[in-house]
Amino acid sequence: MRDTSADALPEVLPEAGATAAARPRFLRPIGSSRRDEAVTLLMEGFPATSRAFWERGLERQVALQGGDFGYCLEAGGQVVGIMLALRSTRSRPDGTLYPVVNLSSWYIQPAHRWRAVPMLRAIVEESDGLVTDLTASESIYRMNAAVGLSPWSNGMILAGVLPWAALPARRGSSVLRLAQATAVLGPAEAAMLEWHERDGLIAGVLCEETSTCPLLFRPIRRKGVRFAQLIFAGSRKAVIRNLPAVMRFLAGRGILFLSIDAYREDCPRGAFFRPGRQRFWRGVVDRDRLDYAYSELVLFGVS
Repeated sequence: MRDTSADALPEVLPEAGATAAARPRFLRPIGSSRRDEAVTLLMEGFPATSRAFWERGLERQVALQGGDFGYCLEAGGQVVGIMLALRSTRSRPDGTLYPVVNLSSWYIQPAHRWRAVPMLRAIVEESDGLVTDLTASESIYRMNAAVGLSPWSNGMILAGVLPWAALPARRGSSVLRLAQATAVLGPAEAAMLEWHERDGLIAGVLCEETSTCPLLFRPIRRKGVRFAQLIFAGSRKAVIRNLPAVMRFLAGRGILFLSIDAYREDCPRGAFFRPGRQRFWRGVVDRDRLDYAYSELVLFGVS
């Protein structure tokens, strides 16, 4: 979703190393008790959206995590800005958990946009797990770099059922339905895939000779054509090198095309690369990972 705080931002950004010692006094967590106030400000920043749109998405987020769902800027006793921070947890291979904060839907009223950089920096520095910004507008890219967020992609790979589904799969590789593969998943991974599958996403597990990779795909229909967006993968490279098996799995569910946010250099022959929106991240995971689980792409249905 577009970050409307980008308009009229300061011309000069602070250096990336200038971190705040503590959260600024004008920055406050915002939760269920102030949901109406938050929704009103979000509607001001995103006039094409409805109150029902925000209420539905925030209800789903609160049901997942409870408590706070973002941060607000206060000035003169009034809320003048907001950034949603959608929280969830993930599991490492050893079973330990780490927090994920997905930054989303950022708006600051024009008179207060000089506070945009310190607001973003304080939120990012407060998080010690994975931080993502998946829907930043181009005018936010410099700000993200200034506070230590790195591009997770510089476009998308587009692959079709043909020719990929007609090619032989790599030896020992296949994609299993979630119901067939729960025994090879940890409890946290299984719960994540099951929640998204109940929400209408396609869940599967890519099995290679010596490893497994949980997968989530978001089905989308545009101009009558069904395609899938890769929402979660422990390794994008594993998905790309096993496109024949992945595309056969998706074809069996009526999917004709797959989009994978990635880097141009990762695009294989036989697929098309479209440069475009960058997704951003910072934290405890490998750059090869892709993780949009429980994000605004799922909870709010944005792209």
